[in-house]
Amino acid sequence: MSGFEGDARRRATSALHEEIGQALTALRANNAFVLRQTAARLDLHAAARDVEIQGAQIARSLHALLHPAPLPEEGGEESAQALQPQLHELLKNWQDSPRQLVCCRLEVRPAHLVLPRDLSLTLCRMIHAALQHIARQALTRPVSLSVRVADDEPAMLRWELASESLCLAASLPLATEGAA
Repeated sequence: MSGFEGDARRRATSALHEEIGQALTALRANNAFVLRQTAARLDLHAAARDVEIQGAQIARSLHALLHPAPLPEEGGEESAQALQPQLHELLKNWQDSPRQLVCCRLEVRPAHLVLPRDLSLTLCRMIHAALQHIARQALTRPVSLSVRVADDEPAMLRWELASESLCLAASLPLATEGAA
């Protein structure tokens, strides 16, 4: 296989991994909602728990099968990605889709935050799942997305997606285990 074919295959595998991973993340977020709503119905709760376990197994299998090797041009600095343009594009695509969201406001601090590719992808998946949750609630008020390095804990990245009646938030470690 030529270098060009190998690069194309890795790119296709990476795109497939990201697309299916994003769908699985959304599925697992939806199932978490079902789990909370079915706590009183043991039969439904058990079925939702099985879906949760199967989703986790599929995610692990997918990662093992499709996790692409880094492309040669993705080494070093190039494997890091500026966060603000990615989130801007995610919100623009969401806002332009036939969903109920009226307006999305974005704040990233520091404005030129650059993250490793895997962390950036994880963050975008989480925010995408949160946007889907807001759309399910049929909220039509503007939403705001804030992503920032925590003032009180610089090793943490905090994000918050908020509307007038709902706020979804989480934190992610900026450094991975074993990182220098």
